[in-house]
Order: sequence, then C-alpha cells, then structure tokens
Amino acid sequence: MTTVGAGVTLKLYIDSKTALVDGKEVTLEVPAAIENGSTVVPVRFVSEALKATVKWDGDTEAVVNYEEK
Repeated sequence: MTTVGAGVTLKLYIDSKTALVDGKEVTLEVPAAIENGSTVVPVRFVSEALKATVKWDGDTEAVVNYEEK
C-alpha cells in the first residue's frame, strides 16, 4: 500500500513489520495484513505518520482521526 497525504509518502507491505515513511525505514508493532479479503493497516501508525491526531471513542468503540488546527 502506498499513500500520500500531508506531504508524506507511506509504503506498507503486507505481513511486514517494516514500512517506509518518506523513504526512511520504520518498524511497526503490527504489520499490514489481508483479512477476509480486506487489507487492514495499523491505523495509529498511518494516522500519526500523516500528522493526524488519533483518539479512541469508548462510547462508540471507534477510532477517530482528525487534523488539529
């Protein structure tokens, strides 16, 4: 998976704990994976690499990402 946002380029590889952030290697706690035909990625890593704030909403049991202004 390659994505570009906030001026940052991310590359994640399925089943690899190594990702690239603007060409620099970063070690992930958990790798991207394919589960039941869908690609899942470590949302905290992706969000923080794209300079977003990540919060857990316990009431809705959802991850919330947003840009602080």
